[in-house]
Formats: sequence, structure tokens, C-alpha cells
Amino acid sequence: MYEAEKTSILESLRSSGEVRALVNADCREVLRMCPPDWAALVHTSPPYNIRRPYNGFSDTREIEEYKSFLRDVISQLFRVMKAGGCVFWQSGYTESRGGANGGIVLLDSISLPIFAESGFVLWDRIIWNYFGSMAFKSKFTNRHETILWLVKPGPNGAAPAFHLDEVRERAVSYDGRNHILGRNPGNVWQADRVAYGSTGQTSHPAVFPEEISEKIVRSCSQPGDVVLDPFVGSGTTCKVSLTLGRQFLGCDVSQAYIREADERLGLWAYGELWNLALGILVLYGFGKRPGAKSVAELDKVLCLVCGDGRVREAIDLEQQVQELAAPVNETASLKRRKQELWKKYDQLLHRDQPSHPMVLADRALCFCFAHRRRWNGVRRCLSAGVLLRQLGEEVLSREEASRVELIRQLCLGSPTRFAPLGNLIELKSVNPGLGCNAAWAEGTAPKDLQQVMF
Repeated sequence: MYEAEKTSILESLRSSGEVRALVNADCREVLRMCPPDWAALVHTSPPYNIRRPYNGFSDTREIEEYKSFLRDVISQLFRVMKAGGCVFWQSGYTESRGGANGGIVLLDSISLPIFAESGFVLWDRIIWNYFGSMAFKSKFTNRHETILWLVKPGPNGAAPAFHLDEVRERAVSYDGRNHILGRNPGNVWQADRVAYGSTGQTSHPAVFPEEISEKIVRSCSQPGDVVLDPFVGSGTTCKVSLTLGRQFLGCDVSQAYIREADERLGLWAYGELWNLALGILVLYGFGKRPGAKSVAELDKVLCLVCGDGRVREAIDLEQQVQELAAPVNETASLKRRKQELWKKYDQLLHRDQPSHPMVLADRALCFCFAHRRRWNGVRRCLSAGVLLRQLGEEVLSREEASRVELIRQLCLGSPTRFAPLGNLIELKSVNPGLGCNAAWAEGTAPKDLQQVMF
């Protein structure tokens, strides 16, 4: 579906300038084909040169050879990045190959000088803290990796675009001095590693969590921007970019990883709006259970969730958030209003039985997006309400035949998850090894959606 040849990528760039593709090739070849000043963002994790058994690739270069390899990649990245574009370079350490007393070499110490030579500026250094890793007897167990945030300088040294409100996280208390949407997440990120047997694990031995990539893509790019991953592996960066409505280009020398990533991307739709629709169908149309449903049944469910009049509450919430996000004076009254909103929407989200349309939409979105779990209730309901209103405008304005065709096309666009069966749509049983997010939707689907909502 997204797997493509190098020549077709070049043709696509020449004809339309748009790309959503995975390429089985050495990234250095593909990057040379890309136009200059083109990509807005890179999130990637290069091979660590620690003899890891990547499929189809020998991770055993000598240090100088490894440096030369990185220099080739980084110099091409600088050429294809837009001014002000960002690179998030995720790494750990490698072996010094110096015998029993050789120790380790921090990959930061290797890559940073190369980035500086190419013209990049170090903007920040993020620590990813995790639990559950290989235990050692000769040293302390590894519990973190680093993510270098590098920037291609913009005109007059302008700072890169940074959309903080997109990634604010729940504050530890209802302190009225806090921002209404939450706190800055800081540069130490805690996220569980993707363990074998989990719903995020693929056959790749080094999968990083989707919430890490989602935080990066949300904060440093906009819908329509180009996101690159020159070492795409399991496809996490491309999956996140697809679902957030970004263009993407991922490369890997392993054909097996590219094919698996392609199948993984076939679970999802393009952009947040259509993934909301997909989540509604999976959670409330099928109850998360594989099987077949008529398109008419799915149409009824979609209209029911989108058509509830209480969605108008989202407009009021949006106005209140705008008032409270940047007040001229932080009065005691404004602080109390923040506290009341936080409590109201946190309580609304955590009811055992979902009934409010914004909560139903939020649960559908949590099925698609991992980072939402870190947002506060105001942010989650605000986002869900805005998207649900947009989806309602798109769906309810159509005649039934047009809605049925819309649902059919949505399902055809996610061939790993759905299959057409005449007048029916089948929800397939999905291998959890594709990172299908089955565990991310909170709670269970209501047995009778109409009875719950009315």
C-alpha cells in the first residue's frame, strides 16, 4: 500500500510534490533523490553498531567506518531539511571494540561533532527514561536513551516552530496558576519500552514507543509537513505521521521490515479526523470484536455518535479555554474557573460507563493515539469535541448513499484492518505484533449505544 520503489518516489515528488511512502533501500540513495529544503522534521534511531541482529543488515562496522556512514547520512539530511527544520536523533551507546577493557562509546559523542560539521545546531537533549531492560552483571542496567534535538538554522537565527499546546501534559495538581491545558512535559520523558508480546511489538528488535514519536511530530510539525525516517525499521514514525496527517518517507535496507511496516500502516487512516471515524467504527460498530457488519449498521453508529446535540458543549469549552489560556490578569476568579473545568472534565472522562459524545470520541481517539493518555481532561475533551464536530459536519451533510460510500472508502483505505464482503464490512483479527494499539482504548464498548446515549 505504501511500499514503493525509489523511481516511483522520484516521479511522485516531481509530479505532485507529495509523498507517503516506505522504500526498501539504503537511505543515502533515497535522500540524494529528495529535493533540497523540503522536509520539516526527522525522527529516527540509527543502528547503534552493537552487533544487533537487524534483518538484512550487519551492525558491525569499525568506529571510523561507522562515523563515515553517519557523516554521509547527516550531510544529506542537512541538504533536504527546510531552514528551521528539526532532527530528533535517538541513540544510546556503542562498543569501543577495544577488547576486554574497551568499555563503551556514547553515540552522542560520535554524532554531535558530525551534526555540527554539517551545519546543524543542537537545540536540546532529551532523556528517555524507561523500565524493563536487559540486566547486566558487570555494570548498572540501562534505563535511558538520549534524543538529540538538532535544528537547521533558519533566517536570522529564528527559533524552530514549537507547538507546546499540542503536547502539554496533565499537571500534578489543580493549582490555579497552571496553564489550562497542562504543563510543559520537560526534556526527561518517561515511557515504557515496547516489550515482546505487547500490542506495540513488531519483529524489529528495537521498537520505540509511539507516544515518543507522537510527542515529537505534534510539537515540531504541522499537518501536510514532510516527516522523514531514514532508518524506519518497524515504521513507528511513519505510522504516527500518517495518523496525524503528515506526509512521510521512510527507508530501510530490510525488505522484511518495510513489508511489515507497510502492513502496520494499513491499519490506519490519514489524519486525525478520519482516524476518529475509524476508531468509532472499531469500538462502537464492532465492539472491538472481529466479525462482519453491514455498512448500514456502521452508518447508523457513526451518525449516532456524531449527531448528538450535546456536541455543542465543545464550542463553549473551546471559548472558555481561549479565555483561560492567556488571561491579562490571573484573578482568583479565573483560577477557580480553571479548577472547576479540570475537575469537571477529569470526572467526565473517568466514568465507568461512557455516555457523553465527547467521551465516546475521546476513547475512539485513544485507540489511535498513545500520547492522549498524558493529556488532562480539558485537553482531551476539547480535542475530541472539535474533531467530533468536524466529523459530524462531514458525515451528516451527506445523503445516506454518500455516507455509505464514505464508510466503504474509509475501510478500503485500511486494508490490514478491514475487508469488503459484498454489502458487509469485515473487521479482521489483527496480529498484535503489528503494534495495533488494541489495549489503548479505555474500557469496553457499550452494549447498546443508543440506550446509553439517550
